[in-house]
Amino acid sequence: MTNIIDIRDECQSQNLRRVLEDSLLSQQPSIPPLLLWDEQGMELFSKMTEKGSTNSYGSSAEMEVLSAHVDDISKICDDGGILIDLGAGSLHKSSFVVKHLAARNGRVQFYALDISPEYLQKSLDSCTPQMQQLGVQSVGLAGTFKDLISWLYSNGHTFTKPVTYLWLGNSMANLSIGEVATTLQQLIIGLPSRIRGSTKFILGLDACNDHKEIIESYTSKPTELWALNALKHANSLIGTQVFRLDEWEYQGEYDDSTRCFTASFVARRDVEMRLRGKMHRFTAGQPLKLAHSYKWNRGDLESLLESTNLEITNCWKHTTPYCEHFPLEYLSPNILPG
Repeated sequence: MTNIIDIRDECQSQNLRRVLEDSLLSQQPSIPPLLLWDEQGMELFSKMTEKGSTNSYGSSAEMEVLSAHVDDISKICDDGGILIDLGAGSLHKSSFVVKHLAARNGRVQFYALDISPEYLQKSLDSCTPQMQQLGVQSVGLAGTFKDLISWLYSNGHTFTKPVTYLWLGNSMANLSIGEVATTLQQLIIGLPSRIRGSTKFILGLDACNDHKEIIESYTSKPTELWALNALKHANSLIGTQVFRLDEWEYQGEYDDSTRCFTASFVARRDVEMRLRGKMHRFTAGQPLKLAHSYKWNRGDLESLLESTNLEITNCWKHTTPYCEHFPLEYLSPNILPG
């Protein structure tokens, strides 16, 4: 059984319930996107993005890019170096990279980060035997990006080998450019100063600008079922059925001008729910924002580089036009952070 280190703070049940209630009672009510990522949510998302699925346009394209360029990618990680997956999920993509790294470079230390400890345990246990045979030392980290950064500030000093961060699946699309920049900088600063300058990032970006493709993917039936699980998670956190699924409709909108997709639940009729001992009303047609996803362009990437002291060392794209929208960008420090 693979060792799982629980580093959660932000997504602990008691904290997540408080964040949920704060979000629902704010002037612009919303549902924290963290509610998407309990064990059941991870299962639904994995099925939605599994190989051969037509429900997530980016996942299969990203895997094609990895498959086509895995030899070049495997050259990046130093011999005996550390690879940290910033959103492990089913480990379908990262385990593919890790196995090639181990076959090429020998021993690899692999850290897999994800929110659900139960799903992370399942994913790692399914991959660990084969990776152990290749000399891979695997550790699971259950938590969010913020939790990882806090953990690095306390434990990163133990790292002696250069670190490569693998950030695939376009989960960074849920953050603004400024938030991504801050996260990348903190992930470097959390490491010992002696290895910061050798830090590397492999980022999977979603640069799709096809309005129809985006809408069809993000409003598919499997996506809707995955989103509805967030309402079930909310009921579990609060301890009562504050959300009745037939009272809320999942909707999605894509704004071409901002290149941002927004997912929301909209009340089908007036809805009342008890929160913190008081009844609160949501009127028919009122939206509860759930999540958003930005689509990157080259200008966004250049802005990110300017604010992080990182530079593009390489970029891998698939040869087909469809997959050109999903480049893997290899970034490394341009100026050593202080």
